[in-house]
Amino acid sequence: MIDISHLTFNYDKETPTLKDVSLSIAPDTFTILVGASGSGKTTLLRLVAGLLKTRMGTVNVKGKVAVVFQNGALLPWRTARENIALPLLALGESALEIEKKTRVALSRVGLLGLADKYPRELSGGERQRVGIARALAVEPDILLLDEPFSALDVNTAERLRVDLLNIWKTLKLTVLMISHSVEEAAELGQIVYALKDGKLKNAVHVNLPYPRDITSSAYLDVVQKIKASV
Repeated sequence: MIDISHLTFNYDKETPTLKDVSLSIAPDTFTILVGASGSGKTTLLRLVAGLLKTRMGTVNVKGKVAVVFQNGALLPWRTARENIALPLLALGESALEIEKKTRVALSRVGLLGLADKYPRELSGGERQRVGIARALAVEPDILLLDEPFSALDVNTAERLRVDLLNIWKTLKLTVLMISHSVEEAAELGQIVYALKDGKLKNAVHVNLPYPRDITSSAYLDVVQKIKASV
């Protein structure tokens, strides 16, 4: 679904943000990129999303892409329902289709009862659910997530991670998520890559069943393997 080959990128500065990155992501998989701030994670995600233009190397994406941003990126003057409808309006969907797809998306994230609330009336977790619902409304093949749980409290983030896994399994999406948390990557990802100084490290394959026991020795071993790459 995603094929990246010899990708180098810089923001008009001497040191490239990404250096000769090559990566292939198979359909229906859950892949996570981890790394410190400034490692190039968000830049890579934006290149896959088409929000930045490739300069050196190639990025080939097969399928419809949707992005979930770190803070939900909601318009404060629009309700949850209206925020979710925005990309559908941009695509020229009919009013009937917009109503149907918005309702389905709200149901998937458990927010049907809050459809007419404004962002200021929602908790941080609820706002992030609206952001996820907006991405799901366009019925994507590929879901890109930019540190979606980093601004949430521990309990809310944990509930959303469970919900995200259920959505991924139900809809058979190809997921590429970036995270600064090695523990989160080990809990969610099937394949985890580390970015360090713009370079992609070896993949860590996480062969553990879901839901993962974060107290088990097997999980802790995976955490240590990922940390060794970061």
